[in-house]
Amino acid sequence: MVRNLSLKLEDVEFKANLKPFSRDSTYGRMIIEKRTEEGSVLQHVYLTSDGTHILFSGGIGSSYLDKSGNHVPKIIDVDEEGKVIPKTSSMYKAPINLEKTITIEDYFGYDIERSYVLNSENLEELTLLLLECKILLEKGQLFKFKYAYKDTIKPLEAILIPKDENIIVVVGKYEPPIMLEVSEIKYEEEEEEEETVEEIDFDIW
Repeated sequence: MVRNLSLKLEDVEFKANLKPFSRDSTYGRMIIEKRTEEGSVLQHVYLTSDGTHILFSGGIGSSYLDKSGNHVPKIIDVDEEGKVIPKTSSMYKAPINLEKTITIEDYFGYDIERSYVLNSENLEELTLLLLECKILLEKGQLFKFKYAYKDTIKPLEAILIPKDENIIVVVGKYEPPIMLEVSEIKYEEEEEEEETVEEIDFDIW
């Protein structure tokens, strides 16, 4: 089932959903399968270092045990000082106010993880948002909002990019540039030792 977001632009609020797309969905991809002689598809699994357990795909998710080895269903995330890390609520729980923006220069500092096309059953409202995105783009800016599919301590950021008649939503996190300090390289000049060459006597006997 498609989950709808509630996007709010000034006084207008409308429903929209994210349709994922990738290079594979555009250009297709080639998959190589390994099969048995009978034709059954083989599945890739992981083998523990001691060789005693086989872990199937999805079987190595986060799991927490107490000192007695019992499974702990619920944990609390804390920082190094033991303080509880606040969680960002899921973006599906409350309307998203489109009020924060970034510059085009800042956008190129993002590490993009996934991309979507914004869809809505109300094309009129989506056209209004597309127009606002294009006006903002002319000013060198883009809308952004916190991306959290579920409650999380590590939310990403979603950025709205107008492209022709669509709104592309890219999701990632900002990686600030690392400024390297200018270092001075000292060169020490080595004194060249003059080689002593024996004089040649050109006297004619």
